[in-house]
Amino acid sequence: MSSASRRSPDFPPCGAFVRRRVGTTVLGLGVIGAGLLARATLEGAFANFLGVALWSVLVYVAVVWVRPSVRPLSAALVCTGIGLAVELAQLTPGPAALGEVHRGFHLVFGSSFDVRDLPAYPAGAAAAALLHAWHAGQVRR
Repeated sequence: MSSASRRSPDFPPCGAFVRRRVGTTVLGLGVIGAGLLARATLEGAFANFLGVALWSVLVYVAVVWVRPSVRPLSAALVCTGIGLAVELAQLTPGPAALGEVHRGFHLVFGSSFDVRDLPAYPAGAAAAALLHAWHAGQVRR
């Protein structure tokens, strides 16, 4: 049996593995940049919704980075679950306390629960999943 036939789809040849991770990392850095730009230049409810949705997109990118073969719907569900868990955690004092330790923790975990954030998590995940599905279709062609 050749070594190529024993490879799992999660472990492509080294070059493809590295290319996927580098591409996903660059995409994640772009999402971080877009989020920070939106936070610095926009105000109001739309800015808040966009910031939470971009946070959700970043979590989606992290899910794809960890498991490149993940299907878009699965990644979206995981991403939405993580987002909702983080938002619900804001009902406790933990995220606010972490935010006092370092500004980065505040950007990642937030500080206070806001019910208006809840629809932004699945919206960001859905947008990322649609782009992921489209890209996967383009790559296969």
